Amino acid sequence: MKNKLLSIHYLRGLAALFVVLFHYRRTLNDVYVQKDLGDIFFNGAFFGVDLFFMISGFVMVYSTKSDSRIISFVLKRFFKIYPVYIFCLLSWLALHLSNLPPLIDIVKSISFIHLNYNSTAPWFGGSIVGTAWTLTYEILFYIIFLVAMQLSQKHRTLICSILIASIFVLVNYYFSGNIGFGTHGKLNYQGTASFILKPLASPLMLEFIYGMITCEIYLKLNTEETYKNASDISRVFLLSSLAIMALMVSKGNIDHGPMNIGIPCLLVLLSAVIYEKYFGLKERKTLQFFADISYPLYLVHLLVSSYMYEIKNLFPFYASLHGFTRMLFLMIISISLSYIIHLLIEVPSSNLARKLLPKRS
Repeated sequence: MKNKLLSIHYLRGLAALFVVLFHYRRTLNDVYVQKDLGDIFFNGAFFGVDLFFMISGFVMVYSTKSDSRIISFVLKRFFKIYPVYIFCLLSWLALHLSNLPPLIDIVKSISFIHLNYNSTAPWFGGSIVGTAWTLTYEILFYIIFLVAMQLSQKHRTLICSILIASIFVLVNYYFSGNIGFGTHGKLNYQGTASFILKPLASPLMLEFIYGMITCEIYLKLNTEETYKNASDISRVFLLSSLAIMALMVSKGNIDHGPMNIGIPCLLVLLSAVIYEKYFGLKERKTLQFFADISYPLYLVHLLVSSYMYEIKNLFPFYASLHGFTRMLFLMIISISLSYIIHLLIEVPSSNLARKLLPKRS
């Protein structure tokens, strides 16, 4: 775990798990006496997406604090994201050979472009790989961050934050005449640049700023010189943040966005890294495992559930499962497949990226 923050790593794994539970919640509905049991338990678990964005912002700043090379940045991001994603995309297409989507949708998905920018934000018709709609935002953030880093390594967070916030404000104000923080707002623009402008106008982009600022705070903390009571305060801060998160998620009437579920996500992220700064964290194999497979799990779980739904009539065992047993079965298949993808694709791809990197002079 050299140079890896356990709090960030563990939160990444938990975020992926909560997204899976959010999508699998319907397996618990209309099964028990309480008809909406799945919604009661996991309707707010989508917050994993917002937490993912903030973690990405944090990791970008943390991982580039001593390496601002363009080739390093591009190779690491490409081999981290693309091989696993392409495998999931090709797997989906292979399982739907008899009913393939239009070629334009395949090209869009390969290019991380949403399928329909006239549909509801922030998903914009999503992607062939269901959860991959978020990768469009990730890629745009990477591009802006790379520009900021080339302008100034030292001030990359400040520059990137100004760029993201300025683009968000200017695009919304120019085309719609207002600036809103609701993630379902429509940008009054229908041109060919929608694939860039509409995601950039989404308040979800601001969540990357949350993550970057959190990293800057973490890097500036000094456990020896900071306030004497900071270690005690960090415990209270973490517990309070978790309580606020639990309260907001349990309310049910929440949504994506920096001014909604993004606030407790920010508090949890900030309090977790501060806690680790002062107290450290022990390595937990279970948390480590889910953190390691978080990316393939995030992408593959909807592929598993949709395919099982399509073949349930040919698979009597699955058809006989209901409620928690069906959810558990889907979880086991998704986790197992994610682990295989992690070992056979994700790890070798990351190793290849490191081999391709030129040695630093």
